[in-house]
Amino acid sequence: MSERQDAKEELRAQIWLPADTSRRLRAIATRAGLRPEQVLAQLADHAVLNDDGSLTVASLHPTTSIPAEPCPQLTLAFPGTGNA
Repeated sequence: MSERQDAKEELRAQIWLPADTSRRLRAIATRAGLRPEQVLAQLADHAVLNDDGSLTVASLHPTTSIPAEPCPQLTLAFPGTGNA
């Protein structure tokens, strides 16, 4: 039952990012030794939605350590790279 509940709470998303954003995300992921979707998952995990609707992410050091709970799975498509 716990696994079924976890599956219901997981997020699978497919996103398309502009080329400059894609390059920046891939560069960050490469430097951190992560996949781009892992960087996005860590950013989302640390994001805070403020009362005024703005989104804040404090200084973050991406980590390759395995989280206690699985990260959301994202399918990324980078237009123009054959991964779209």
